[in-house]
Amino acid sequence: MNMMDPMELWKKMGEATQQGMDFWQKMLTTNANMMTNLWEPWKPMIEAIQKMAPQFAKGWSSQLAGPYLQSLNQKTFGMFQEWDKKVITQLQELATANFMAGYQKLLSQAHQLMQESQAKDPSILMEYWQNMLTEYLKDMDAISKETKKINLQHLLEITTKMSTGQWDQSVQLYTERFLDALKVKMQYGPEYYANPVDVQVGQTPKETVWEKGIWKLYHYKPETPSQALPVLIVYAMINKPYIDDLTPDVSLVNYLTKQGFDVYLTDWGSPKYEDRLITLDQVVEDGVGGMVQYITQKHGVAQVNLLGHCMGGVLSAIYTALHQDKVAHLMTLTAPMTARKGGVVSAWSYLSPIDPVIDTFGNVPAKLIRYTFISMKPYYEVIRWHRYYTSLDKMDAKTLAFSNAVDKWVNDNVDVPGEFFRKFFKELYIKDAMIHGTMDIRDRKVVLSNISCPVLNVFGEDDWIVTPESAAILNDLISSKQKLLRKIPGQHLGFLFDPRNRVVWEEMTRFFRG
Repeated sequence: MNMMDPMELWKKMGEATQQGMDFWQKMLTTNANMMTNLWEPWKPMIEAIQKMAPQFAKGWSSQLAGPYLQSLNQKTFGMFQEWDKKVITQLQELATANFMAGYQKLLSQAHQLMQESQAKDPSILMEYWQNMLTEYLKDMDAISKETKKINLQHLLEITTKMSTGQWDQSVQLYTERFLDALKVKMQYGPEYYANPVDVQVGQTPKETVWEKGIWKLYHYKPETPSQALPVLIVYAMINKPYIDDLTPDVSLVNYLTKQGFDVYLTDWGSPKYEDRLITLDQVVEDGVGGMVQYITQKHGVAQVNLLGHCMGGVLSAIYTALHQDKVAHLMTLTAPMTARKGGVVSAWSYLSPIDPVIDTFGNVPAKLIRYTFISMKPYYEVIRWHRYYTSLDKMDAKTLAFSNAVDKWVNDNVDVPGEFFRKFFKELYIKDAMIHGTMDIRDRKVVLSNISCPVLNVFGEDDWIVTPESAAILNDLISSKQKLLRKIPGQHLGFLFDPRNRVVWEEMTRFFRG
């Protein structure tokens, strides 16, 4: 085939196109009685395309395959030709070695998993199983009542208006928000409702004043400086810390600065693979301890007020038990202290194969934790879906902004350093070491009775992530003369979100002022 062949092929393809034009002309002049023969005009064009396309591709490939590909190969790969055999051999050996290592690791983990399962205490297992069943049955009773409150009448009204062309303001607003949420779900995942890129959070002015590796410490200046000791908020390592500074109207940080406190907030960063070896001991002593040292030196004081939130509450209790002289007041907020009273979360934790997960991934993947919590109680996601999509047009801009901020935080998960999580998980949920005083931090026992400062212990009465029983037990184990216990309305984030709990915010202010 000579170089003119492609041009001839283009000409014939043009003829096929002309046949297509003839087809459309026939279509326009065909009367209703001839509609049954519509297929006939298609045949010549389709047959021509079927014949021309392979010849066209073959003609061009014959022109390019030889000299062009040879030139490309010489320019791009010619310099490596001598190495080809050696490189391929090394890759094959590496792949074989990795496969065998991975296979052996898998077998050892399976054996380890079997051993772990056999080592579980049957009495503890039955206790967890009973607690889990009780909690699920309680949920079923509550959810059946809650579901009856979900009224789909409004959704039906919107659908009816849409189908009949009655595009009033509510229909327009609902449609816009619905399509936005649908687009977000398609882009990020079904658990998302708002585009996290567009949602503003953590707007209280701050500065980074201390860093160590991936860890950071933020400082929020008080609006009106006072003589009160600074407050260090120790947050968890699973989600981002801006939950304590979510929006200007729902911000624990902003509230405390208005009360005259210098506020500090931990940010444990987003671990990469090389951070997998960070340990619980390092987080307590080098992390919390390093931040406390910075704050006390900066302000010229001997102690700080410590507010531990969720997992951060456990870290704060550990630090205080080891360094009581550094803590003036300790507040724990929805902090689990025992697994035996932990309900569904403790039961799942007791059965989870944490070692194989960490050995495989290095860090505990963020979304693994997120999806695990969803799978524990998937019906909550269904209820959340109903509440959201039956009130899209009813939410004002402020309410929608808050809802979107919560959605962003819930899904803004971070990996957890593997070795930190391994010890934290086993000590808290398997060994119940906080209760028994058997946890070691750099060769020192963590004994909760060493805590003697005033303690304010706050937890939600309907919290299933940290049950009231698992949080309240702290007060039974400390030696403080002033130990306050506050069971408040709401679930895990009720202290932050429920307006009824603002009275406890005021109590917190008085507590930190001593």
